Amino acid sequence: MSPNQPQHKDRILIKGAYVMTQDDQLGNLVGDILIADGRILRIGQDLTDDRARVVDGAGKAVLPGFIDTHRHNWQGALRNLGPAWTYQEYRDQVQIGLGQHFEPRDVHIGNLAADLLSLDSGVTTVRDESHISNSPEHSDAAIAAHWESGIRAVFDHGWPSTEAEQWQFGSDRTHPEDIRRIREEVLSDDSARVTLNAMLRGPELSTADVAARDIHLARELGLRISMHVGLGEWGAEQQAVRQLAESKLLDSDMTFIHLCTSTDDELRMLAAHGATASVAGALEVFMPGLGQPATNRLLAAGVRP
Repeated sequence: MSPNQPQHKDRILIKGAYVMTQDDQLGNLVGDILIADGRILRIGQDLTDDRARVVDGAGKAVLPGFIDTHRHNWQGALRNLGPAWTYQEYRDQVQIGLGQHFEPRDVHIGNLAADLLSLDSGVTTVRDESHISNSPEHSDAAIAAHWESGIRAVFDHGWPSTEAEQWQFGSDRTHPEDIRRIREEVLSDDSARVTLNAMLRGPELSTADVAARDIHLARELGLRISMHVGLGEWGAEQQAVRQLAESKLLDSDMTFIHLCTSTDDELRMLAAHGATASVAGALEVFMPGLGQPATNRLLAAGVRP
């Protein structure tokens, strides 16, 4: 493209692709897509545009990007490490062992690698469950990588991996206060490509009192909440969803991850309050001690994971 044709950077016409629109009126079709300034202008057949760069889509499918609702992006720097670890081995080696040694630059590399791997596999939106909030600089580095990669990201601010054992399983430490700075100064725009959520530990990983205070903090800041619950035998014993329901804290602004050993009653409580669920099927199948995917039980309870 010559320098005097900058419009080709902004206008793209994909021709003759199998288009899976996810639109009830348009359906699926072999046709064309006209894109300008990063937005789809038209979908149809026999489209033309003299200013657009034409891409031959014959023999290819075009569809919306996939969404990954649960990824610990900083661990992109540890790819292929410990694929057969038990849940306890993962905690010992990664969260307790390696996480405390990560510097902000390491977090940036991990997040950027994870984002680029996601984009390469067709995942264009990721929910980054970031339990590497060792310092404000660590969080800023993670966020910077999301902007740099070009992916659409939800940065789920979590707890540190320094003194990791003191932050989980009965912890009496409240959520790091730096989330206020991030909300006010870094990710205040909920319509931006990178936005903020709160990754809380909940009553399964902290005390009930701390869980309540953390939830009130997230709601004060106007943030959606995620929690990892139903983790092995401990999850079955704690029944975090039930605790939240009985404490009047369970609500539709919550997303629960795993739910492997949560009871069927808890899943029905989740559905009744309009909360959502995120299943990590491959991890749950291959990580001994975590529990089996709750997909079918969630569907039976009226939750679409």
